[in-house]
Amino acid sequence: MPTAEVLKELEIKGELLAPEGAQRTSQWLLPTDVVLSDVNGQRAVRCEYGKPASPRICEDAAARTALDRLRRLTSGPAERVRDYVLRFGPLFRHEEFSGVRNPYLLPYSETRGGELVAWYREMASLLTAVTRIAACARRRERLFVADLLAVRLGLHSRDVVADYTTKLAIAACERLLAKVGGASKVVRVPFDPSAKRIVEGVVNWWLLAGDIGPRLRWRDSAPAGVVWTGGLWGAIGAQLLSDIRRGGKTAECDGCGREVLRRRRPKSGQRVWCSRLECERLRNQIAQDRLRARRRDAKVQGCAG
Repeated sequence: MPTAEVLKELEIKGELLAPEGAQRTSQWLLPTDVVLSDVNGQRAVRCEYGKPASPRICEDAAARTALDRLRRLTSGPAERVRDYVLRFGPLFRHEEFSGVRNPYLLPYSETRGGELVAWYREMASLLTAVTRIAACARRRERLFVADLLAVRLGLHSRDVVADYTTKLAIAACERLLAKVGGASKVVRVPFDPSAKRIVEGVVNWWLLAGDIGPRLRWRDSAPAGVVWTGGLWGAIGAQLLSDIRRGGKTAECDGCGREVLRRRRPKSGQRVWCSRLECERLRNQIAQDRLRARRRDAKVQGCAG
């Protein structure tokens, strides 16, 4: 039977190698205001960054619903995109809180008017489609033609940053659509094993297009962990990767970064904890600090009254 030291060593090695601990994201600055404008007859969002006393920063817990809310932007008024950017920051241009700006490889060029609303809707359609294709592939169900069309549209003009898996995804979509003549009247096509290749291609393209990569983050108050770079684009990529791998039933522990199985996705700002002793201690400490702060605020208000 392995000794405690051997088990601890294996646990550390597994934590470094496994992707379960790599779902956290780096921090980035949020705009103080987002304005809707018109650019060559198209609606766009322009971010404004003032100089408030305390800058608005987006980080792990606050961005947990970024993927889900982006997938809701396939349609609706432009104000919904504006509200999304105000809450999570711009998707196609960002600067991390460390001051390092990642070089995007996307074929989008920000204009003076900002980012086009159509870009957000295009990405929302792509993410919605790949999530549904993954669910169909997992259950070996028929695929929706609309999803294949959305993936082909989202990836076809992006092959400049595509790796081999992305090219296979485009080819698989075109082959399946050719069977029905590309007719949108046909709602679904029979299941095909290449559906998994389509999912691989989309996820890998997303990570490659945003130049997303893992970085080590080792703070005094927490174990050494891994963090994704890429700002909001990186956060969505990490969430998409986890969503595909586990069917959307996981979240990362705020103590150690490991995946925790959950029946529901946590709400924005809601902390998640695993059963490890160190994480339980940290959770209790944070709860005690919040309780003391509430009592102190209540006492101050009582004295003021």
